[in-house]
Amino acid sequence: MIDLTPSNAVAQSMVRTNGTVIDVVGNYNWTLSPMTGELNTLIPRILLREYQQTTSSLTQATSYFTTNANSVITQAHGQAAAHYSGSNQTDDVAYNGLYDPAYNPATGFVYIFPYFSENYFNVQSSWTSFDGIEKLGSAIRGVGEFLGGGDIVNPIMNMAEGSIGVAEFAAGVIYPKSGFIDKPYIWSEISKESITISFYLFNTIDISGDEIAKNWQLCNQLTYQNLYAKVSFVTAYPPVFYSVHIENQYHSKASYVSNLKISNVGNIRRMNLNGNNSYFYNIPDAYLINMTLTEMLMPSRNLLNLIYGGLDSQQIVTSTLATKSP
Repeated sequence: MIDLTPSNAVAQSMVRTNGTVIDVVGNYNWTLSPMTGELNTLIPRILLREYQQTTSSLTQATSYFTTNANSVITQAHGQAAAHYSGSNQTDDVAYNGLYDPAYNPATGFVYIFPYFSENYFNVQSSWTSFDGIEKLGSAIRGVGEFLGGGDIVNPIMNMAEGSIGVAEFAAGVIYPKSGFIDKPYIWSEISKESITISFYLFNTIDISGDEIAKNWQLCNQLTYQNLYAKVSFVTAYPPVFYSVHIENQYHSKASYVSNLKISNVGNIRRMNLNGNNSYFYNIPDAYLINMTLTEMLMPSRNLLNLIYGGLDSQQIVTSTLATKSP
């Protein structure tokens, strides 16, 4: 039997075991259908690799922006900053340093869950207009200050002020009412995507106790890892986050659990799982796990190309085991 006394149960969840692959598809009772032969290989899978932020977000942001700002400034003297790219759009070079493992070490846990969702792709793009010289001037000044000051800003600003001023004057002269000018739109953002994982863990297929205890431990671990840990009066470790991969469908370098709901399904009974009559657990016929993962990066062509870049489940798991953190 698995020992589930309270102290050991908490310790079980806290241990960052290096290279632990929790394969729900292959090793848990998540379906009432027999998982034999080719059926097991045909189940769609989603892989989550877990990371824990251990360094100040301000420290990470400063490192990331300082490193990349130098590259942008260097390029800006030879070409327009708007056309600069440190990536060829087929890799993730442009993301180097963001969510750096040095500040966000892998916990060693990889989860393999069944994934059945109606959603394939969902792209929501936003474009906004430059409404007058105030917004344009603010944007130009902001870019200029970032790139190096007045020698870049002033010529662009003077030209923009002149162009928009002429257009607004012409509109006022020609038309009884101004305000019919088509204004240039600029791309603003692509909405971050969320995906939802949903599956059952059945406690009625194997009632020996081991499978029931294993299901309970997984529910407890997911809950534990996605809570924050208070370290002192003013400091705390945040919940974990995940890289997410669905072979040939979806890839996210960093996503957080925006919603975790574990429901009891069916009848609930008190069970002793470790042979010690002092400890009983309320065990339902099944647990229903619902996890919503929200991206921490905007979807891009680079990340889309990683979906088809030859990554598969075995590579993800092997890579995780090879780069596990202490």
